[in-house]
Amino acid sequence: MKQFLSILTITLVIACGGGSEKKTQEIAPHPTPTYTFQAPTQRILDSGKTTFHTYCYICHKNAVGELTMLIDKTRWTENRAIDIETLIQHVRDGYTGNYGTMPLKGACTECSEDDLNNAIMYMMTEAVVLE
Repeated sequence: MKQFLSILTITLVIACGGGSEKKTQEIAPHPTPTYTFQAPTQRILDSGKTTFHTYCYICHKNAVGELTMLIDKTRWTENRAIDIETLIQHVRDGYTGNYGTMPLKGACTECSEDDLNNAIMYMMTEAVVLE
């Protein structure tokens, strides 16, 4: 079991650092929010927390591949200025930008768009850019 967890962790770390289908787009520093997020319900936050701690935690907790750390309010504020559909697309399709690479579906091949949305809402709430 311990060997399996080690292999799984290494696989996730590698996945967080790359992907064959990446898109590059520049994000302007400190953009003005142009999209109003609806306040997430407790159900969304609970679901997002589960997805985050199952799939997103390793990369976003440790800034693997220069991804935005969960506690980095400045970078989450920049992400907040992007509409939720674009953020979900970046996670779903893979993305390379100013702050590293997001692998396809955040390395969660079985996650639905709702799972991705909920995880994003949870992370933004934890970073205190959504209330």
